[in-house]
Amino acid sequence: MEPEPRPRGQRGPRFPDYVRGQADGRRSESAGPNGEKMDEASFQRKLAELVAEIGTLPAGKGRNDLERTAEQVQQRHAELRTTVAQLQDSIDYVRISLKYLLFDLEATRRENKALRRMLEDGPDGPPPPPGSEPFDIG
Repeated sequence: MEPEPRPRGQRGPRFPDYVRGQADGRRSESAGPNGEKMDEASFQRKLAELVAEIGTLPAGKGRNDLERTAEQVQQRHAELRTTVAQLQDSIDYVRISLKYLLFDLEATRRENKALRRMLEDGPDGPPPPPGSEPFDIG
């Protein structure tokens, strides 16, 4: 799937909402197995329904295996949420660092330009602008 084009004046590729999240900072929902939208609350509700359904099964090895699997799904989901949050924090840090580096680069360029101008002007300072020479009266 090709990234959507960015509006004029914005840099970088435009990623679909499911990759970059919503404009207001919320993460977008993903589609469930039947095509319905699945957000965090829906996922937790469906998982709770599944665990309740497993609880109605007769006791035995199959039920124990399903309960263990459901517990692992909950743990992995919590780990995944933690990992995604850490990744988002890391991306934010990289963005801020990049902005600082760009600011520093622009400041360095301005300083270099000023120093070059000073070197070109020589030790006596800049030459007077044309037409500003004192008149010789006399």
